Amino acid sequence: MKLAKVFEHRNFWLGCGMFLIMWGHASPEGNSWLVQFFNCFGYGGVDVFIFASGAGCYYSLSRDPDILRFLKRRLIRLAPAYVCFIIPWMLWRNIAVPLSPESVLGNLFGLQFFVSYPESFNWYLSGLILYYVLTPYLKQVTDSHRTFWQEAAVLFLLVLVCVPFWRSGDQIMVILARLPVYYLGLMYGKMAKQDYVLTKKECLLHLLVLVTGWLLMNSIYYRLYNYLWSHGLYWYPFVLIIPGSCLFLSTVGSLMHKTPLLRWLYRLLELMGIYSFELYLVHSFLYAYLMPDIIPQFSHIPVNYLWLMTLPVVALGTFLLNRAAAFLSYVVRKSTARFSSKVLQK
Repeated sequence: MKLAKVFEHRNFWLGCGMFLIMWGHASPEGNSWLVQFFNCFGYGGVDVFIFASGAGCYYSLSRDPDILRFLKRRLIRLAPAYVCFIIPWMLWRNIAVPLSPESVLGNLFGLQFFVSYPESFNWYLSGLILYYVLTPYLKQVTDSHRTFWQEAAVLFLLVLVCVPFWRSGDQIMVILARLPVYYLGLMYGKMAKQDYVLTKKECLLHLLVLVTGWLLMNSIYYRLYNYLWSHGLYWYPFVLIIPGSCLFLSTVGSLMHKTPLLRWLYRLLELMGIYSFELYLVHSFLYAYLMPDIIPQFSHIPVNYLWLMTLPVVALGTFLLNRAAAFLSYVVRKSTARFSSKVLQK
């Protein structure tokens, strides 16, 4: 199997990752093994995002090695949707809790988790900014390595980066603990760009490592639950889980795409992947700020049904945010072109 073919289903991965995030946040009630499985691994959906982002950034920086243009492309991709979301959020939040100037600037520029926690919306954009800034250096590292053990040593060192933050309660742990997964994305992006072909043995090895990661995560989740956040144990097992999971999802996605009865579901998950950033922002707002107040007021309705009832709201919010971002991008492009034309005329 050519690794580049695996990445053709990247948007399907992202859609599945978004589904996992929504499931993990909702934590549906139920005793079946499937419900418990998704409750345990739901937060790994973000790691799918980060792994896919690492691979995409490797491709992007390989096509054009200019660092400033690379960062500009990342900015153009994320900034419109984020600005259209974060400004209304700050206005709404300021009504209940007046925001400090540091918090306003931190949230506006996506640095909130470094300068204004706890008055911050979410860690994800702060994490992406850190990963993007580190990408040129991490890419040089993976390009200079040729053996498995060299890459394994780098992953181990990236895990050790979190050690000083153990038990600190510092939320930056959420960002740093996922650096190894981002580096894995860069590694696999490099392999795919080199037209690496996975043998059957390597595919089976990925499956074995995936199962090992699942078992490890399950053991940690139920036996060391109190250490999940304080020591980053919630995220380290995903170094084992994510590559095999994405390989598995690509195989499933390929079969779904070829099956007429399942093609609609593939398209739906792929669409969720295409708009995953906007979907993540809207869902995170609902999860962190609205549902904690809504659930107690509707205690007579099962929580599972309440979350199902929010899906149309999330879909509508995602659509409106995407349209607002597209309009903002259009206005900025037009204004920039008009300004450039005036400068050239002078």
